[in-house]
Amino acid sequence: MLFIVVDDLGYHDLGCQGATDLRTPQIDRLAASGARCTTGYVTAPQCSPSRAGMMTSMSQSRFGFFDNEKHRGLPPRSVVELLPEQMKSIGYATAIFGKWHIGDRAHNGPDWEFLPNSAPWERGFDLCVLHNDGMAHYQPYSVEGRKWMTERARPFWLAEKTAPDVSPRPLKDLPQDTYLTDYFSERAGDFIRTNRQRPWFLFLSYNAPHTPLTPLESDLAAHADIKNPLRRQFAAVMTGLDRGVGKVLSVLDATGQRDRTLIWFISDNGAPTHHNASRNDPFRGHKGDTWEGGIRVPFLVSWPGRIPAGQTFTPMVSTLDVLPTSLAAAGRTNIAAIHEGKNLLPLLTGRTSGEAHDALFWHWRNRVAVRLGNFKENRNGPAENSRQLPEHLFVNFTANPFEDPAMPLTDANQQARLIAALDTWLKGVMADSARLTPKQVTNIPATTQPKN
Repeated sequence: MLFIVVDDLGYHDLGCQGATDLRTPQIDRLAASGARCTTGYVTAPQCSPSRAGMMTSMSQSRFGFFDNEKHRGLPPRSVVELLPEQMKSIGYATAIFGKWHIGDRAHNGPDWEFLPNSAPWERGFDLCVLHNDGMAHYQPYSVEGRKWMTERARPFWLAEKTAPDVSPRPLKDLPQDTYLTDYFSERAGDFIRTNRQRPWFLFLSYNAPHTPLTPLESDLAAHADIKNPLRRQFAAVMTGLDRGVGKVLSVLDATGQRDRTLIWFISDNGAPTHHNASRNDPFRGHKGDTWEGGIRVPFLVSWPGRIPAGQTFTPMVSTLDVLPTSLAAAGRTNIAAIHEGKNLLPLLTGRTSGEAHDALFWHWRNRVAVRLGNFKENRNGPAENSRQLPEHLFVNFTANPFEDPAMPLTDANQQARLIAALDTWLKGVMADSARLTPKQVTNIPATTQPKN
């Protein structure tokens, strides 16, 4: 199984999603080989809590993981088994290349420090190749990249840990022209070739297209037609990402593994449009919002021969569903009750019809939201253009797909339904948080830090 997660990609920013100024033929090919889920959601509009939700198949608020800074890491395995832990337990080789950013102890700190039970090598991965924290220069070994990383108190080098290693080791001697997108793609290809004779789970977690937008000059030159310089940089970073995905798909094809491989391609949250010139069209909002633009993302699923090609899949789906669907594809159907996701295979393969979810909920910082079918409530939203929004903002997507505050849902019965559902869910989340949030810790095991 291949789980590709990209960072800060806008809903609109793929050819298959409607972009005309970006060229993403390889990712578009992936979309055409399976299902493009047009109503696909993450569990939070920010990187770290969203990724915690992906790996646990739980709303991360249930264990006190509220945002990038306010969290206590992951609950221990005795409470919840992560996706890689469960894949490993049924005989899969496991690896992560790229960004983890779950349970970092020191945000923007100089070392790889994780809260207990939160380092990826503690949670099911045999092989880990990581960059530090939430973002990295794309050429960290270059003079410019070293300077950029050093100024932000981050090591420029990657860290690698294999299962027998006592601790991760710094990869300080890679060539100066190492480009992270290409490097992670090449390592992913090597892992797939090495494990062609056994089942494997690969979490390919690109930092692209997160800032800083530092593309290769050759990729930048290919987009001279884009006048906005920031959008041109974004397009160039996307070209590198598309090339990397294409390389990995080519390895699957060349080794005869494509038809046996379930592939996910998902962004970890909506795009920060004002930072990286990405676009969340046709939705309102951006990263950090519970508007659709912050939580509704590109969401592709492919499994040739099992999932019919060329699907535009409209039911609501969530990154909560990755774990139970992946385990079902691997033959495990006894999913622990603590996981909140659904097995999407019956819907994606056409064996059944209907909705995967009757309701989806969000809780990020003080902002909460619920979607019930075609209706949504955003609660405690931020001020917009110096105008304070109502505490409860209700939407009917049929009449108001852009969530325009000037066109609120006024049906009192639907409003009451949304309020009751969200209140009930929040009450359960708070009760779980009191029980499941890891206790505050002060000591970090020495084995979680790379040896210099």
